[in-house]
Amino acid sequence: MNNKISAIVFVFLLAVSINSIGDVAKINPNKEEFRALIFPSIADREMDFWYKIPPNSGPQLSSIKDIYQNQKIDFLVFFSGYSLDNDNAHIEYDVEFSHPDDKEKPTQEAKNILGFKGVVKNKKALIASKNNASIVFDKTDRLGKYDIKLIAYDKVSNKVFKATTSLNLLAFSIPKAFESQKEVNKWLDSYHIRPDPIKSISALKFMIKTEAEWINKNLHTLALFKKIFSDNPFLFSGIANQFDTLSETDKKKVLLISAITEGSEFSDFKIINNKQEYFDFYKLAQKTKIPNTEEEIVSAVQLDVLWAEFLVTGKYAPIRKIVSALKLYKHIGVLEKIKNKELSADKDTFKKAYLEATHGAATWSLMSQAKNIPLVYKYLIFMYKNEKLDNTIKAQLGAILNKVQKGKNKTNAKTGDK
Repeated sequence: MNNKISAIVFVFLLAVSINSIGDVAKINPNKEEFRALIFPSIADREMDFWYKIPPNSGPQLSSIKDIYQNQKIDFLVFFSGYSLDNDNAHIEYDVEFSHPDDKEKPTQEAKNILGFKGVVKNKKALIASKNNASIVFDKTDRLGKYDIKLIAYDKVSNKVFKATTSLNLLAFSIPKAFESQKEVNKWLDSYHIRPDPIKSISALKFMIKTEAEWINKNLHTLALFKKIFSDNPFLFSGIANQFDTLSETDKKKVLLISAITEGSEFSDFKIINNKQEYFDFYKLAQKTKIPNTEEEIVSAVQLDVLWAEFLVTGKYAPIRKIVSALKLYKHIGVLEKIKNKELSADKDTFKKAYLEATHGAATWSLMSQAKNIPLVYKYLIFMYKNEKLDNTIKAQLGAILNKVQKGKNKTNAKTGDK
């Protein structure tokens, strides 16, 4: 068969106990019948939003319907209502991918995938499969709707459950720019839960500027786009094929993001070498350096880059790194002493003052984002209860959580929510 879908890759997942899957889809673990769900997803593949939050706190899953050639998709699978044999569950499943033109047999299929085999302490636990399929449609695959069929087998009870979903493989098309900051905010506010990378092109057109002064003042914004494009290389390849349709201004914006993204040399963009202006701009843009967040946090710019990473990925690690900046607590008071002329205004003193300001930025941002973004709040609670934190950091984190919770209680009292 000429139509070929790339090989299926499997990733390791674990089992958790929860009551709901948030506001996107729900499965009731209290029901006795064997059930399974399959979610096409491009969210955090390590599922921090599932494993790094307090039990029964309602993790959210986002399911996508529209995809593009060369875009990687994961299929997350969950089970409930399974039977146990001496507290052990054993579940396997098959997945079939079918294009409507393939009447006789699936376009691609994977058989006898181990969903879960092992001890389950709580029979009402919703289990995430140990193995989940990933797939990439390439340029040889036909556009249109693909049906995905899940057939789950409870090997203990010999029960079978079937679930279906679908995906639309679309032709890549460069979208128009967002027309307002409100549209940008709406897209970005939900990105960590419901990634929509194709709209990053709309945001790029609206937000990015290519003047040196703007670039130097907005490294965190560039870090955000760098992460989106590096995680979704199909964007570069898609734009490459339609590069000539962009305005001169938008071409430079794309070249800027390409230049700062490792492994994204625009070999497809032969126009760079054919026009000196593009070549010179690209080489100059490559000198732009995004602050390193792998090192110790010593600046507010690093914090901004970490928040950008979280907003794009929804991952736990950036939040954990921001919390590490709370150790700069030891520098509190330096600014006041400089003001009162208790310390000499030398280079070393100003460095300590800057570290105090960085600590303040970390504290404020954690509190602000925990109030506004539920996943940040859940991560911080999980961190407080499960991480081995320095006593000073843990005390500060506890104070932050306490203030956030008091604010939530006041809001709930006003609205009548419990």
